[in-house]
Amino acid sequence: MSEAAAVRLGKSHAEIVALRQRHLNPSLSSNLLYKEPLLLTQGYMQWLWDHTGKRYLDMLAGIVTVSVGHCHPKVVAAAEDQLKRLWHTSNVYLYPTVHEFAEKLTAKLPGDLKVCYFTNSGSEANDLAMMMARLYTGAFDIVALRNAYHGMSPYCASLCAVGNYKHHIPSSFGIFHAMNPDPYRGVWGGSKCRDSPVQADRNCACGPECEAASRYADQLSEVLQQCVSKKRLAAFFAESIQGVGGTVQYPKGYLKKVHKLVKDKGGLFVSDEVLDEEGCMENSNVTGTRLLQALAPLREEFSLVGDVRGKGLMLGVELVENKASAPRAHALHLRQFIWPQMSVLHIVLFCPLQESKAPLPAVKVNAILEHCREMGLLIGKGGQYGHVLRLKPPMCITEADVDFAAAVLKRAIAQVASQQ
Repeated sequence: MSEAAAVRLGKSHAEIVALRQRHLNPSLSSNLLYKEPLLLTQGYMQWLWDHTGKRYLDMLAGIVTVSVGHCHPKVVAAAEDQLKRLWHTSNVYLYPTVHEFAEKLTAKLPGDLKVCYFTNSGSEANDLAMMMARLYTGAFDIVALRNAYHGMSPYCASLCAVGNYKHHIPSSFGIFHAMNPDPYRGVWGGSKCRDSPVQADRNCACGPECEAASRYADQLSEVLQQCVSKKRLAAFFAESIQGVGGTVQYPKGYLKKVHKLVKDKGGLFVSDEVLDEEGCMENSNVTGTRLLQALAPLREEFSLVGDVRGKGLMLGVELVENKASAPRAHALHLRQFIWPQMSVLHIVLFCPLQESKAPLPAVKVNAILEHCREMGLLIGKGGQYGHVLRLKPPMCITEADVDFAAAVLKRAIAQVASQQ
């Protein structure tokens, strides 16, 4: 261990592990990655350092939260300046910064998206979205998708339908789950017309519309007819790409069909973590205009409620139309971490593996993660079976970083495959 790392750490690796087991909630010990838990002491941009001084390329970014990188100097400077001025009072008083930020944020948004509700997290923002939808529509029933993850607050937990995140306690009533339109493992497939710019071969015999998308939409229609109040639906929740559930991308046209069903039922379409494909690709070249580019086409098509994350800080935002100028409430949740290089990586590494629907055994996935760590690369895993490798890098990565990650991952997979 380097002297500098020892000064920062204060306690040994074993002591920190023991403190975690003794004083922190038990679930935090069970969710650790790696056989030897990774003890971090420093981060800067796309890099992390452990207690021995070893450097890692972070391609998980705090599980998709540190969008601009660790300890970004501009963010650090702004935070330091604010902490020297004022920490917290209450919204019963005025303070200029939050009002100025709301003005700058809404100035970049299209149309009547002019009202902000600032929250502390995505979960809190989704809580607020549920309440707003119910209050605005006067209805109570909400529909979400199986395999979905929308946060773990008591309110949001009922929206989630991933077994690993369910507790043996009653869920909130008034929430129903429709079939997950999984184009890979789902009963109606759709893998050849997945709604993704990274599909290697999107040709199929469906004709003008994706047959799988229509069947999944019909199943949702059944849920709306048989499970939801005949009077009205409050909202439909969906991630545009299911992250925790294993990076599931729906068949083409599915969300458009769903929007019409939800609208006809009088509900709001709640889009959690909105991603616009072309906007994401464009953002890789013009970082900074992503929000405006994505909001414009989405707003024309959907009535949306959701939240926005803030660079790894405890921040969420509800964006709402000014009701003096329009009758409906709108908001979005945008994640700014998709790079085209990672799309290429997906094609190279994963499309050939789709010959089998059998999940890769968790022991082999864990082995891949271990090999990547040994070579200085940090990635994650997801899905019901923990069999999906997750690469969610911060926006500050370089082309050289992507090349390194691809080379390491290729070698790690080869090492695991050779052990069969």
